[in-house]
Amino acid sequence: MKKLLLICFGLLLLASCEPDIIGEGINLPEMKFGFNVSPDTSYVKVGDTITLFASIPSTLNNGVKITDGKAIIAASMGYKNEIPFQNLAMKSAKIKEEFELIEFAGGVTYTLSGSIREFFAFIDGDSIKFAAKIIPKKFGTYAIQLSSKFYEGSAGKTRTRPSFDMLDTHWDLHQIPGYPAPQPGEESYFKSYWFAVYE
Repeated sequence: MKKLLLICFGLLLLASCEPDIIGEGINLPEMKFGFNVSPDTSYVKVGDTITLFASIPSTLNNGVKITDGKAIIAASMGYKNEIPFQNLAMKSAKIKEEFELIEFAGGVTYTLSGSIREFFAFIDGDSIKFAAKIIPKKFGTYAIQLSSKFYEGSAGKTRTRPSFDMLDTHWDLHQIPGYPAPQPGEESYFKSYWFAVYE
């Protein structure tokens, strides 16, 4: 059972490590989304609002202007009712149970069980944007994970490359004995954002 939990947690945290696959039909430069969180703090109260947002220019670095389609980012949010997170049994947070979410740019898709599956960003003027407000409902530690998916539209296809564009993504809340957190210089450090919720 412990081995299964370790595998599940590893997949949850390392979902961003999928390799590029030959034959994807890519003909545009990557869309590198830098996500930010406000307020940027390790601790919030139950019922507080956390804003998650990202925006990139709709004109790519090769001069192609994106006018339609959507950019999809694989996403998930884990939850454990302890602070800090100290074991391998983090579960997927479910809307209405562990959090509420209000979309105001782009959108979110969910699994059948109510867990976050994807974020998607749409054209908004000269930008491609995603923004949502997350309202945690329970005491515990939450972790938002991001990984690569695709943009597809009339201009072509490319991969999205999301990360958190922040100096500190609060990995100090991850304290599993024998499983050290990634360090700020490592790519995986910026694929997750951690926050603790107290009552």
